[in-house]
Amino acid sequence: MTARQTYRRFNRRIIYFFPFQLLVLHLKKNHLLLLVWLLLFGYITEQVGVKYGLPYLFLFPEYFGQVSFLSFALTGFALGGFITAFNLYTYTLHGYRFPFVATIARPFLKFNVNNAVIPVLFTLTYLYCSARFQYTEELMPPGRITIHLLGFLTGGALFLMLALLYFTRTNTDIIKLLGSEPAEYRPESLMMDILGPGNPETTPSTQEEKRKANRWLRRAQRSEKWRVETYLTPRMQIKLARSSAHYDRDLLRSVLWQNHINGSIFEVLMVLSFILLGAFSDHRLFAIPAGASAFLLFTMVLMLISALFSWLQGWTFTLIVLAAVVLNVLSTRMDIMYDSHAFGVDYEPPPTPYTQPRVARLASDTAVIRRDIGTMLATLDQWAERNARADGRKPRLVIINTSGGGQRALLWTFLCMQRADSMLQGDLLTRTVLITGSSGGLMGATYFRQLGLADTQNGTRQRQDRTLLKELSSDMLNTVAFNFVTHDMFVRYRRVHDGDRSYRMDRGHAFDRRLDELTRGMLHTRLDDMVLAEKEARTPMLVIAPASMNDGRRLLIGSSPMAYLTQSDPEAGTRHRGDPDAIEYSRIFAAHDPGQITLTTALRMNATFPYITPV
Repeated sequence: MTARQTYRRFNRRIIYFFPFQLLVLHLKKNHLLLLVWLLLFGYITEQVGVKYGLPYLFLFPEYFGQVSFLSFALTGFALGGFITAFNLYTYTLHGYRFPFVATIARPFLKFNVNNAVIPVLFTLTYLYCSARFQYTEELMPPGRITIHLLGFLTGGALFLMLALLYFTRTNTDIIKLLGSEPAEYRPESLMMDILGPGNPETTPSTQEEKRKANRWLRRAQRSEKWRVETYLTPRMQIKLARSSAHYDRDLLRSVLWQNHINGSIFEVLMVLSFILLGAFSDHRLFAIPAGASAFLLFTMVLMLISALFSWLQGWTFTLIVLAAVVLNVLSTRMDIMYDSHAFGVDYEPPPTPYTQPRVARLASDTAVIRRDIGTMLATLDQWAERNARADGRKPRLVIINTSGGGQRALLWTFLCMQRADSMLQGDLLTRTVLITGSSGGLMGATYFRQLGLADTQNGTRQRQDRTLLKELSSDMLNTVAFNFVTHDMFVRYRRVHDGDRSYRMDRGHAFDRRLDELTRGMLHTRLDDMVLAEKEARTPMLVIAPASMNDGRRLLIGSSPMAYLTQSDPEAGTRHRGDPDAIEYSRIFAAHDPGQITLTTALRMNATFPYITPV
């Protein structure tokens, strides 16, 4: 053999190396799958979602309020599920392109090993990024970092071992079918390859098996196969790929078909298991790290698609599109699908009409506006009496307006109010007339207000307790994310009861419950319970103002009457009558017992972020 021939053969075995061919396959045909990987790479490298803190959910996962070996192990376990789904997806959609796989023992195990380029690269990147984040941002010592990362690797390896144990016991190959080594099996004459034209002289073991196998691989017969000369074994050895040309094509089809069916059974069982876990979503034990829930979401999507493809092949994506359309139609007609309820509100009466003439009529009711102005003036007089100064000068009136920004804004607002209250010798809330704002900031301000009211009634100073900050900084997204993945994505079959009223359970309920836990139950109250304290100026007036999806108009939620804030009548000398930009919640929903809405639900309505909390 000449040096040139040796060089060509060496290059050919590198180019047609199975891991390299699979990588090229992903770049050429699996663009959607690569997009998911790119998104995950963006999260862990802090290139995507930094503004919302998404990378931290992956790099520093929290479980039961602590970052530990277990929290990292759960995240790694979820990643192991996603890697398994990735391998199953690739094997199901593209396994027929590599017919030599059917001729080797433990085909799925070896397919996983050769398809590990992207998963290994992702895992190494995660270990580096997480170690850097823990060391530079969380100031963790190297020993703790090592323990955390070992937990991540242990969790991932555990899931992969369980999956491979299943496939090792259920996968079929030539050895299992024939009871002998592949090299010992030779038909009397050379057969066409699995992807070649049919041979009428060949008969399968049963007509039913042939019908199923041919149906499964009908698309494969019209596709080109990919050339492979070398592959990687689980012991990291490089071996030559055996040609499949001399094997009966029906035998090879039977191997591929049965392995794909075993894979689809595994996938269906996993998806059903995830759905059943939704029944336990309100237990703290199942509040797994939010990053793990993200891996779980992608895992379910991939497994569902590949399981459907195993049975439907080319009709899979058509069916998915049709299912999306049907679900969209059903969601507008059935509350079992995607409607979210405000807990405490009465949904028995007919729905309230929301029309522009009705909104304008409510906003221009001068009699009600004058009445509410009188009520507010009486409250302000009591506030002035409580804040009367010895020198006779007018007291300074404080209005607190908070910005949004999720849990970070919640914590920051609460801390600022603690400091301001301390500087004013505990008189911040006494001097404040109105508290309003958006999202997490208003949650923090409302919590401080409720603590202040409790302190006034009980003669305590718990609002200055420093441990409150640590409690507020605890995780809020774990239970919400797990509910979304295992329950809200499918039919919402669970219900939650509030007195004699029943509502569909969703991730909004999980958010409310977790917010109650972090705020010591101080926000577990209703609008009607706050009327007297606000009227007597013992606590600042609270105005929650979420935007209506219908037209962007503000919905003013509060226990105090505030029709004057929706007034749209022009001033004297002005002819133009403007369109009201706000509507009072308690008036437009007067028939639905509006005062019984829970405070946590009202605050969540003011902090809705798509896919995190329901609209």
